[in-house]
Amino acid sequence: MLAGAAACLFLGDVYWLAHLIIRGEPPAIFSACDVAYIGFLLMFNTALPGVDPQRLRQRPFAVWMAVFTLMNVVAWMIWTGAWFNNLLWGVPMLLLAAHSAMLVEKDLPRARRTVFFALVALLVFCESAVLAGGPYRMLAPLCVLLWMLSLVQLAFTLKDSLKRLSVPAWALIMVFCDCASFLTQGAVYYGFQLLMMVCFVYAAVSACKEGEARHAV
Repeated sequence: MLAGAAACLFLGDVYWLAHLIIRGEPPAIFSACDVAYIGFLLMFNTALPGVDPQRLRQRPFAVWMAVFTLMNVVAWMIWTGAWFNNLLWGVPMLLLAAHSAMLVEKDLPRARRTVFFALVALLVFCESAVLAGGPYRMLAPLCVLLWMLSLVQLAFTLKDSLKRLSVPAWALIMVFCDCASFLTQGAVYYGFQLLMMVCFVYAAVSACKEGEARHAV
């Protein structure tokens, strides 16, 4: 299933790059590459171990990550004005965030998780201020800094999970990088997109190693 997800991601990127080279601009919102990316998210989600959706209420970290992803979807709708297209994007991303967070939650130290929550809450406040028409030149660098600090703290929070349940942990970091990229611009956008792809590669490599270990047993 991860191979199918990788194929979707590769074809989506090829289409995006070809469109940029031939027409001199990125594809319009919701093009063929968006369909490929949605397929990538759905396949990646399917590749993760199963969870009981009814236990979501008992997983505060998973609920928080789902809500955070949903807030990003709403922000994309406000920023671009394309609510339907962003909804198609957002639903599979929200499912992947909640699913992967449920799998790793029991390994998360409370103190690290609390610091992550605080950083993300501050990030949400700053991004909301930007969307509400606040001083962009002052708030934009602060938002980028908070995205980066939150990413580092998330990786630190998932440190133990990256050893025990590496695939869902990498999936969660990947979703976070994707959310960050769509609320940033220029080099920062491409930096987070590159990190997202690196996370997926690590997830795929980890899945292969886990499969080989099971086969050896």
